[in-house]
Amino acid sequence: MAEIYYDVDLVDPQFEIFEDDEGKFRFLLRAADGEVLCTSDGYTSKKECEERIEIVRSIAPSAALERL
Repeated sequence: MAEIYYDVDLVDPQFEIFEDDEGKFRFLLRAADGEVLCTSDGYTSKKECEERIEIVRSIAPSAALERL
């Protein structure tokens, strides 16, 4: 298997929750240097957004990479 090199600092990534202009809650995953690694869909409640973060946390280590 090929080794993958990333051009971002993956130490201490951080999720951020914010409310968008339409009143939906979204999250960002940021690298330690502030680079946005991913963004979410909009959710109707902050609680739902937090639940989605927990889902991402739980499945990310085993997520497969699909090359299109």
